[in-house]
Amino acid sequence: MGIATFETLISPSSVKIEHVDFDSNDLSGDYIDGGTITNFSSTGIKDEATLPVLHVDDTGLSVDNLTSTDIEATNITVSGTMTVENLKYKFTQEEIVDGIHLGKKGLIHMGHDTVLSRSELGSGVVYSNLRTVGHLEKLVVIGDFDAGYSFHVNSLNNRVGINTSEPVGALHIQNDSGAELVVDGVGDKSYVGTARNTDLVFGTNMLGSEKAVHMTVCTDGNIGIGTREPTATLEVRGDIKFDGITMSSGYSKPKPGWHDRSEIIWNQEPAVGQPIGWVCVDAGDPGKWATFGTIE
Repeated sequence: MGIATFETLISPSSVKIEHVDFDSNDLSGDYIDGGTITNFSSTGIKDEATLPVLHVDDTGLSVDNLTSTDIEATNITVSGTMTVENLKYKFTQEEIVDGIHLGKKGLIHMGHDTVLSRSELGSGVVYSNLRTVGHLEKLVVIGDFDAGYSFHVNSLNNRVGINTSEPVGALHIQNDSGAELVVDGVGDKSYVGTARNTDLVFGTNMLGSEKAVHMTVCTDGNIGIGTREPTATLEVRGDIKFDGITMSSGYSKPKPGWHDRSEIIWNQEPAVGQPIGWVCVDAGDPGKWATFGTIE
C-alpha cells in the first residue's frame, strides 16, 4: 500500500512504529529509506531568543549582548585568538601552570584598583606576603611618597641606594638635606666616603640633644680630631697619647688626677727665659714635675 493510505489507517497514538516494510522502502524509528513523508515536525528545540547572543560562522565564535546570564563551561579550549573586553578571574586553589598573559594594556585589576602591571605591583597593594622571588632585577620601596624617601636595589650593577635612585657605589645613603655616604671599593681597597664635595664626619650621640662630632675629614684633605674645621693636615684639640706618653698643653700646673712618669706638658704661653714645657719625673697625683728646655 502507499504511504498516504497507511497514514489514514493507523494513528500514532494507537500504534508504536518500530519498523515498517514497504516492499522496496523501509521506515523505522530512526531511519528513512526513500519515499516521501509528510506532516513530519518536531517540538524538541525551541528558539525563543530575542537578541543575538552566540554567533557561529566560518570565521569563528563570538558572544555579545550578555546581560544577566553568563556562559559557563567546565573546559574551554581556544586554538586561535580570543578577544575579551572585560575579563574576570575566579580564584581557585588550583595551580596556574601556564601562567597569566597580560593583555594589550598589561594590567590586572581588583575592582577599580590596579594590582599588577607589566613592571610593578599597583599602588593599591598595601600588603604582600611574597616570600621568594626567583630573579629580581630591580626593587624599589617607597617609604614616604611625598618626601621621596625610598630604598632601591639594582642587581644589574650590584648597588643599593637609600633615598637615592642613582647609587654611585655598592651602598649609597643620602638624607633630605643632601648629605651622602658611600661604601664601596677603590681597586682592591675598601672605601668609605662621600659621593660629592662634602666633608665626612664621625661622631656619637645621634639620638641625643646634641650630636657629638669627634673626627672630621675635610674636602681639602685636612683631618680634625675634636674640631670641625682643622687648619692643618692633622689638628687635634685635647690631649694626645703617643707610644704610652701623654702630651698636653698648659701652663706649668698639670691637670688634677694621676699622672704617669714621662708625661709632658707643653708651655702654651711661651716667653723668653721660660721653659718649653714640663715633664713628669715621678708618677703620682699630681706627681713630681721638672722643666725642660729654656726659650732664649
